[in-house]
Amino acid sequence: MSRPRAGAVAPVRLTPRTSRGPRPSVYAPRGAAPGGGEEPAMATMTRDEAYGFIDAGPPWAILTTVGPGGYPHAVPLAYYRDGDALFVNARGARLANMRRHRQVSLLLESGTEMGELRGLLIEGDAELVAEPAEVLRLSRLAGRARGASEEELPAEPRPGAIWARIAPRRMRSWDNSKRRERRPGAPAR
Repeated sequence: MSRPRAGAVAPVRLTPRTSRGPRPSVYAPRGAAPGGGEEPAMATMTRDEAYGFIDAGPPWAILTTVGPGGYPHAVPLAYYRDGDALFVNARGARLANMRRHRQVSLLLESGTEMGELRGLLIEGDAELVAEPAEVLRLSRLAGRARGASEEELPAEPRPGAIWARIAPRRMRSWDNSKRRERRPGAPAR
């Protein structure tokens, strides 16, 4: 075998797994705290708490669509909720991706320290809304959700505007502030 020239990157040899057994883990087993003992189960949000988090939560969500090569395409954008559905503006690459593959996810998260992190991962199907009267209605709802006055709301739909209605199929949540409250000896909030 010849030596690689100076500054060249040596190839990495990938070896396939020969066993179908469990992969070794770098994490402590579920339920075990890193220093030993028991760790409380992951704290989640109830359905009402999740919808409350959506309505009052962070102003931006990360929308993830599937790009043309099969890789995730994630973008931060504004969102709002009407009933059980969430709405985002659809344009550019995210619009092309949703036309090709309706399954999307939305990630909402807040908090700056581990003990206060809260989040919601919403997986669902995107339905594109392009009918002008419905686009206008949705644009006006979005304006109200942002706090715009009635005079500031659009009177006509923006030409070419399309909204994506995301119907949640599954929601996963976490709320580390609840874990902290349940831990014995945790400081009062």
